[in-house]
Amino acid sequence: MAKRKALSKKIRCEVFKRDKFTCKWCGRGPVLDGVILEVDHITPVKEGGNNHMLNLVTSCFDCNRGKAANKIDDNKVVAQQKKQLDLEQDKKEQMELVFQWH
Repeated sequence: MAKRKALSKKIRCEVFKRDKFTCKWCGRGPVLDGVILEVDHITPVKEGGNNHMLNLVTSCFDCNRGKAANKIDDNKVVAQQKKQLDLEQDKKEQMELVFQWH
């Protein structure tokens, strides 16, 4: 098993900036959604993943903890993004109804 090395604040900041402060898995961010962001390894450290920028992505707390040391394949990412878009559409429709009601 590979030994985990701590990520510097500089690398974390660079990953967040590259990913536009948005979770790569669900699309949420700290400003609109109030989530806590973390840096996630695409290939888990326990499977030989390293701290290279190409192996790091921005992940919200929930996605990172839910994923744990597992890989997320493209189908799961697409399914999660669709679910998030469906929820956002529901929110939009509800807000429109509230505005019409007022």
